[in-house]
Amino acid sequence: MQKNLGDALALSSIAAATAYYAEMEKLLTTAPWLAGDYSFADIDCMTQRPAVMPVVNAMADWLRAAGRPVPAFMCLADSG
Repeated sequence: MQKNLGDALALSSIAAATAYYAEMEKLLTTAPWLAGDYSFADIDCMTQRPAVMPVVNAMADWLRAAGRPVPAFMCLADSG
C-alpha cells in the first residue's frame, strides 16, 4: 500500500490513472465499445466467442495440469 500519496511517483501515477479513465469515459460517450467489436459484456461472456474459446480451454487445461482450481467460466468453455 502506498503510504505517501504526495510523493512524485504517487502523484504521477494518480495523474496517469485519472487521464486514462477520462479517456475511457470519452470513448464510451462516442462509441458503443472500447476496443473494436468487444464490449464490457464480452469480457463477462467471453467463452461464448469462438475466437476466445481455444485460449480459454488451453488455460483451463494448464490450470488442471498444475493442480490449480479452474474458474467456473472456464469450465463452461469446455462444455461448448
